[in-house]
Amino acid sequence: MNKYFRATALTLALWGGLSSCATILETQKLDNQERTAGQEVFEITYAPLTFEAARTAARIAFSRDLKVSGIGAKAGLVSEEAAAGLSPPPTTASPNSYRLGSGDEVTFAQLNEAPTLFLDLAGQAAESETQPNAVSSQMGRIGSDGSALFIGVGRIELAGKTLSEARGLFTNALIRTGGTPNFQLEISSYNSQFVMLSADKNTAGGTSRRVAISETPLSLRELLVISGLSRSNSELQLVRFIRGTKEYRLTVDHIFAAASPNYYLADKDHVIVETLAYKRSSVFVVGAVATPRLVPISAEGRETLADVLFTSGGPLATATTRKSEIYLLRGRTPTVAWHLDAQNPARLLVAAEMELRPDDIIFVTEKPLISLGKTLGALLQIDSLLTNVSSRL
Repeated sequence: MNKYFRATALTLALWGGLSSCATILETQKLDNQERTAGQEVFEITYAPLTFEAARTAARIAFSRDLKVSGIGAKAGLVSEEAAAGLSPPPTTASPNSYRLGSGDEVTFAQLNEAPTLFLDLAGQAAESETQPNAVSSQMGRIGSDGSALFIGVGRIELAGKTLSEARGLFTNALIRTGGTPNFQLEISSYNSQFVMLSADKNTAGGTSRRVAISETPLSLRELLVISGLSRSNSELQLVRFIRGTKEYRLTVDHIFAAASPNYYLADKDHVIVETLAYKRSSVFVVGAVATPRLVPISAEGRETLADVLFTSGGPLATATTRKSEIYLLRGRTPTVAWHLDAQNPARLLVAAEMELRPDDIIFVTEKPLISLGKTLGALLQIDSLLTNVSSRL
């Protein structure tokens, strides 16, 4: 009775397992005709993975999402393209000359001429020709009315004047008073024009401050350098540039690019530097692997298909992998499935050329005999279980 029960049960189990051998031995594949109720249906386009396909795919930008608020599943995400949409300010071949304004200080230095005395042959004092022997200097601060007062020269209207124009005004004033226009005029303190810089923790300690504009033109690139900007490749650094009622947007990478022009700053410009963190990029590995998993990738590392295939516990490190059926899926509507037959090791050179992109899916099928072995293993477990059950009857 016990032996009969055991034999009957094992026969039924074997019949059920072997009757499905046709299914077990079928090649596991991606089916774009599947119509599972309630599931998304994807149009899948198949293509061989060749060197040309790898080069073409490499031209696709490494698009990343940025976290603009929150963390984890609650993080607000925006695409890198949307966040970094460039709207640069207009550029000029040469910036305008600095014009003096209220609060600026100028230094006026004048060469004074005094007679030099000497004794003639008769012992009488006589005057030599006049020779310069002294320099007097004075500083003038431009007031709210736009003028500054200088002893021996008078009040000079300086607001709105370039340094060259201011020197012309001093020359005319000295000539009118009978003086000799032997002088030097320089701007000693720049206070009337400035740029506001607001930065996060990675720029100048996250403070906001005023940066004076001087006679030497100040570019956006130079402003970021003197501010102590710490550049980062793992984050997107945005620069918002507000001038009057208009706002422009640039990235730090664009500003420092060799081909980018100099964006010169003007009085009362406001520069805001923001840092946005990237959402971690990864690819999915599924199929004939011990455990489906996510493999992190980065725009800096530019990992390839070969990098993932040869990882510890990766598809090619798994004995169950059917090396002739490796697929890399990318995109939506349609989804492209690049097929790699890695039975020939030389074809792995193509895998080394194929750069990965965020959310790629690496799918590998399982050897048919491995699937059959799993089924037979399950049947043997049933046999052992039935033996134990029958021994108790």
